[in-house]
Amino acid sequence: MPILIASHNQAKLDELTMILAKGGINASAAPAVASLPPEGTSSYLANARVKAITLSRYLSNQYVLADDSGLTLLACPGHLGVQTARELAKRGGDRLQTVLKMVDGADRTFIMDSWVSLAKNGQELVHGHGQLTGQIAFNPLGKDGRGFDRLLIPAGQTKPLALMDTATWLKFAHRARAVENLLKQAKEKGIEDLFENPIVG
Repeated sequence: MPILIASHNQAKLDELTMILAKGGINASAAPAVASLPPEGTSSYLANARVKAITLSRYLSNQYVLADDSGLTLLACPGHLGVQTARELAKRGGDRLQTVLKMVDGADRTFIMDSWVSLAKNGQELVHGHGQLTGQIAFNPLGKDGRGFDRLLIPAGQTKPLALMDTATWLKFAHRARAVENLLKQAKEKGIEDLFENPIVG
């Protein structure tokens, strides 16, 4: 059975669709049957969960997936995290350049967290977590559409995510790790109809 993704962000939709396809799951954007609830400021999982559950109430017998993610910088404790997008928006300007200024002359260690929640008929069935740690690059590298991937160098690697081929990227990307964790738990819980129509290739 396909998964409907609860997001209005096209880049995130494309990324999650590709990640799920690699896991053998068909996915597409959820129809705009209801407004997504506003995100809170304390928990990635709570934000992902409320979006998935809310939309699944309007999409009878459909699997709905939602995510929330954020960036933590060791150089700036108490900033970004669950409020990454909102805080960077308030600061204005180019968000990658803002992050570079935040770590300039300081610890460049980052933690990128992602939580995903899968719901059906108003109930969460399973959730997953993915995390990536490493160093912030000194300059953005790669294509503009890759967002933070242009800055994030995974621990033990020498280049940012945006310069990796897809197969390598899937090993490190925080959302890919979160989805992998979720699908593993779905199999363990016997949610077999998610895998009825595996994608070939």
